[in-house]
Amino acid sequence: MLSGLNKNATLLTTRFPVLQCPSDQSQPFKYDLNALLGVSLGVPVVECGRANYAGNWGNTNWEQNTDLNGDGLDDAGVTFSGAPFGRGRSRLWSDFRDGMDQTALVAEVVQGVEIDGRGAYVTPLPGGSLYMSRFPPNGTRDFFHVVPDSGTGSGDQMPFPATCNSASGIPCTYTPKEFAAFAGSRSRHVEGVQVLFASGVVRFVGELRRASRLGRHSQSVRA
Repeated sequence: MLSGLNKNATLLTTRFPVLQCPSDQSQPFKYDLNALLGVSLGVPVVECGRANYAGNWGNTNWEQNTDLNGDGLDDAGVTFSGAPFGRGRSRLWSDFRDGMDQTALVAEVVQGVEIDGRGAYVTPLPGGSLYMSRFPPNGTRDFFHVVPDSGTGSGDQMPFPATCNSASGIPCTYTPKEFAAFAGSRSRHVEGVQVLFASGVVRFVGELRRASRLGRHSQSVRA
């Protein structure tokens, strides 16, 4: 019997051309459990596939709640607006109250390098198989003004030190507050990202759009 990673070895190590954006450079995700946990376990590194498309996880954080700084308290003025994908029960079409053409399902992300979690579709890491909409496309301006626009602490907030490899077009900072982590939608295109809506329509969403409008399913998401 196969167990653990071995059960899904073929899926984990396969690179699917249909999930690659021609504008980005394909990078293998080096699943290194030793580096991820910061201890030497003798577990071999597995080279996994990456992709450039991630599911809409909503407008707040990895935990999908309103505690943005990880202090255990809800932050004033912050509302989790819902998401097509997330914790708890599966979403139904009736949950998309603004209609399928206004519901962002999938948007682009940029592939990181080595163990950087961005683009790693085999993980639930922010920027891997999911994105949050607090940043506008390709941006670093936090809609809730918790994370600085630039400098120390700016960029995607990654939950493990090894999964953050800040580089051009994919800035990031390690956050020890794991459930407060989040990562935005990014691309190598100029001025925006491609977004798949629930109706099956793909639209280009520009960088100047408000971040929150790329992530809600309970409110309008217009291109």
